[in-house]
Amino acid sequence: MRMPVGRVLSGSAMALVAAAVIALWPASLGGSTTLIVVSGASMESTYRHGDLVVVRSHPADVGDVAAFRVPDGTPGAGMLVIHRLVEEHDGRWISQGDNRDTRDPWWLTRDDLVGTPVAHLPRAGIWLAWAGSPVGLALFAGLVTAWLAWPSRDTPSSNAALTTAATDRGEGLPPTPVAGAGTLWTAQVPPAGR
Repeated sequence: MRMPVGRVLSGSAMALVAAAVIALWPASLGGSTTLIVVSGASMESTYRHGDLVVVRSHPADVGDVAAFRVPDGTPGAGMLVIHRLVEEHDGRWISQGDNRDTRDPWWLTRDDLVGTPVAHLPRAGIWLAWAGSPVGLALFAGLVTAWLAWPSRDTPSSNAALTTAATDRGEGLPPTPVAGAGTLWTAQVPPAGR
């Protein structure tokens, strides 16, 4: 027995979506992925303001770009920063932006490290920030509402098959779908005298 192509494609698409969800599950919910929107020019020309960087919790070494939280007790404590690790002593690192002449003022520990970049989407952070704004959310809600409310088109081939089958059984006309409802049906009554 052969599986229909549509069913195979649908199953493949669902598997792909499931894999993407697992791979991109955010660290804030127990996953190992963090999305960072680059702000400022300290990492130019590697990353520019508005770029989106996908970071996974991987080990880091000197020379790697790494995302980290600024250590407690230092200026900017808790901020998420993405800079290059330039020096290591006794399991602690010093970082520096690629576009900076001076090193950052803090020593980082393994607990401060969030991870290393695995993907970079230029300027995507600007779109992500816009999509999360009130205007972006309203536009998205409006598009979803319009899509759900849009009337569906009747397909002539399926209606013809229903009419033929119902007429052959002597049942008169088949039910007619209600426009835009998808699952609601109305009964179509044949004219009197037939």
